[in-house]
Amino acid sequence: MGYGVAEFEHQSINYRLESLTINEKEFIKSSVPEIMEICDDPTKRGINNVKVTATDDLTREGVQSKFHDLENKLYDKGNLKVKCKDFPGLEQALKNTARWEIPEYLKSIAILTEKDRGKTTEFHQINIQILVCAAIKEMKDFSVGDLDWDTLKKWGATLNWAEIFDFQVRFADNLLKKHLLAYFAAQNIPKSTAKK
Repeated sequence: MGYGVAEFEHQSINYRLESLTINEKEFIKSSVPEIMEICDDPTKRGINNVKVTATDDLTREGVQSKFHDLENKLYDKGNLKVKCKDFPGLEQALKNTARWEIPEYLKSIAILTEKDRGKTTEFHQINIQILVCAAIKEMKDFSVGDLDWDTLKKWGATLNWAEIFDFQVRFADNLLKKHLLAYFAAQNIPKSTAKK
């Protein structure tokens, strides 16, 4: 399949993500939209759910505020709705795996989580480790163009449970934040400002 307009736009967003600084404020400053708002049409999903308007607060502070509102919704402590069946293939993999073991396709990620945390996973944390590994695998494999709010909320819920079970994984939090920035950018940066 050749490069279509959508693929070019996704590449442009990926380019912007790769050039992110650690500080999302710098990213937002470099990406302030001309005139843009999110379209709340439930029939549309992903990064194409955008329409132009003249009513948004287009200052950098307004964009930062809008981003932080979205971030607060994602990391809301009440966001805890996630199950194994929410991750394609995980239920079947668990059926084919011995109890208290990590499915084979997630073992390399499990090693990375333990390395990131600096300690071995305790017995009572195995279940949350499996969910976190499944979320990390999805985040690594997920295309920016396919991002939608429900997927971000699922990943956020997984990491909220990880915090409850004292199983924080910094690089998972960083991956989620990058995806949130990509989603925000795709929703709020006019296509006419994309780098070519």
